[in-house]
Amino acid sequence: MLSPSLLNFTSGLAAGAGINLLTGLSGTPNPARAPTVLDSVIWVVDAAFMAHAAQLAESADRAAGSVIDNTLTPAERSALLHDEESQVRKPYRISIVLSGVFLLTAVLLIPGLLKG
Repeated sequence: MLSPSLLNFTSGLAAGAGINLLTGLSGTPNPARAPTVLDSVIWVVDAAFMAHAAQLAESADRAAGSVIDNTLTPAERSALLHDEESQVRKPYRISIVLSGVFLLTAVLLIPGLLKG
């Protein structure tokens, strides 16, 4: 699993990109509003999926951390963490895949990016 810190950081970047697109509308003469608003929404949805994946990873770490103590061997600690991660693996992967799809879509929809 990716680090929750990394996921939260990239989530913030994606949300910031979406908000930046919206604020850029006010300074642009005759902006194409609909495509820019759509792209902004996609960036924010991407951020939400990243934040959800971070929350899932963090909850697995926290659940394992509440059970792990100094009496356990490193192998037992690893097994506990793996067990907690396996319980959230499916929704985590769905969030990561959807985040990747929305990120790719958002980048491709950046106004003027694909115009040669």
